Amino acid sequence: MVVFRSARGVLFWAWTYDEESIATAQKACRSDAFLPCEQVFKYGSGTRQHFPGSEARKRYLAAAWVNGAEGYDGKLYISSGELTYAAAADKAINACQIATDGRECAVIEFAADGVLQAYRSNDEHGVLTETTAARAMKAVRGKCTKARVKCTLQAQFDARRTGQFVHDFTQGGKAGPG
Repeated sequence: MVVFRSARGVLFWAWTYDEESIATAQKACRSDAFLPCEQVFKYGSGTRQHFPGSEARKRYLAAAWVNGAEGYDGKLYISSGELTYAAAADKAINACQIATDGRECAVIEFAADGVLQAYRSNDEHGVLTETTAARAMKAVRGKCTKARVKCTLQAQFDARRTGQFVHDFTQGGKAGPG
């Protein structure tokens, strides 16, 4: 069995170690990502221990902003280090709504044990998640090259770091816990 991890931390597997099974798992894993998925485990038929250790425990990150152009404040509200996606999403949406006087907010990106990379292209704001900081930067560069736009990398947020954060796209940096 071979296990792959997507940019958002979702696991995909090929039950048998043959080219067709692996290709199918990789295709399902990659979907619309800019980089190939990472192979995280490989178990042979003689392996007796199939359960991963503590390295498989996930921490979730969710990022929310105002839904729609009206009332958008140019900020991203991030909750990270949560034990579930729901907890991260709820905290990110609540932080956004409190900061924007109750505007409708939506989760725009999430990750499990991954890194969120903020960036700007022209006057647009964007985020992308990947499994590591280096892969996140590489994925943004690939996305911007493909779109033929110049992008500026901004702050990164790691799902394994617990806290609530506010990213201001106009400043490019990272504000402290919010």
